[in-house]
Amino acid sequence: MFSKKNKIGRWALPVYIGTALLFSLTLTPEQLGAESAATPAVASMSLENTTPPITANLPALDTGDTAWVLVSAALVLLMTPGLAFFYGGLVRKKNVLSVLMQCFMLMCLISIQWVMLGYSLSFGPDIKGLIGNLDWFGLKNVGLAPFPDYSATVPHQAFMIYQAMFAIITPGLILGAFAERMKFSAFCLFSLLWTTLVYDPVAHWVWGIGGFLRTGGALDFAGGTVVHVNAGVAALAAALVLTFVERNMFAPREGNVALKPAEPAPAAPEKLAEDFGNKLGDDR
Repeated sequence: MFSKKNKIGRWALPVYIGTALLFSLTLTPEQLGAESAATPAVASMSLENTTPPITANLPALDTGDTAWVLVSAALVLLMTPGLAFFYGGLVRKKNVLSVLMQCFMLMCLISIQWVMLGYSLSFGPDIKGLIGNLDWFGLKNVGLAPFPDYSATVPHQAFMIYQAMFAIITPGLILGAFAERMKFSAFCLFSLLWTTLVYDPVAHWVWGIGGFLRTGGALDFAGGTVVHVNAGVAALAAALVLTFVERNMFAPREGNVALKPAEPAPAAPEKLAEDFGNKLGDDR
């Protein structure tokens, strides 16, 4: 698996390990202890205080809602390996491993991108209805407490990881448009750039508080706009661009005119008559 010819396997394992470590560091035991210790402090506040704390108006966590969101996130995550085997059955035998690795690598790359800045750009505080700011960069201020606008009865981090599953699978849907036609390194770069520059803003438009499509009344409960329409348009654009590049930039060229394969010149009439006469003589 880790031979010199297989450039994917040599650095796939370190990426997997780095992703696991990154998620393990997002919430430390000290932070858990601090949040649990803050709850009795709020409950023991003096009743004479006429200005109740903000947390007093927040709904309590619902264990059923939280369990359902986590199970749903796990089910959506399983769709990415399923998509990998689906696309693997549509390509030539020599490219099955490449397609599988591309889908599995999305789980690593987009997870890191989502934790670092993707979630903040998609669901962070609004900037003119177009995109979120970076106040939640690296999941800053995204803890176990509910966030009323997105997750009134669910931990904010549970909502974040649930949305991450959709950010992971959406670039995977685009993969079917250019399977076998793009290098692995180019695919990784394309996925990171497309998720940051296209998916995150569109997710904010439709799902984010203050997004101009959400404010205008757009409803998208199942990802029809953010995931499927978005991925479909991107897949068509990627296929057209790759076709143009293959036909015009990598074909043999002389100056600005692409060279076509040489065609044999048509034979003269007298030559055809001579060949026909020779063939009749051979038959006799």
